[in-house]
Amino acid sequence: MVGNPEFNEWCRNGYCSQKCYEIRDPKASPVPPRPRSTQKPRSHAAKTDAKDWNAPDPIAYSLATYSLLAVPFYLGLSLLGRFFGVHRSPEVAPLYFGILFVVLMVTGLCAGLFALISIRKHGAERILWKSLIGVLLIGGFSYIGVSDLLKP
Repeated sequence: MVGNPEFNEWCRNGYCSQKCYEIRDPKASPVPPRPRSTQKPRSHAAKTDAKDWNAPDPIAYSLATYSLLAVPFYLGLSLLGRFFGVHRSPEVAPLYFGILFVVLMVTGLCAGLFALISIRKHGAERILWKSLIGVLLIGGFSYIGVSDLLKP
């Protein structure tokens, strides 16, 4: 290589994007191969293989998220039903809100409990706070709903 002597080693080795050197042999590469790393591999279990990145997450993560989102979904669908006037008809309202409560709240409670049980296998990092908050919210809303039904 012929280059300007005032340029640094970085530029002479071909790492520079400017044309401050010329290659005498057109087949030679201006960038020398980089040496292999001497660092030790990471101690934690990192996803290094492509199949690890494409592997689906355990179902416990999704169940914890469903448990957390069951109450907002219930409130949103209840408000939507109220907006469309479902609460005005005495035949449809208990059926609508009852089925909605059973489908979302009971399944959310079951999903949250299953996610809490699976912490031992999958770890608490992505499961604990979601499922715990979801179970507590569902328990609170259920307590409020049942206590309103039992009032004389």
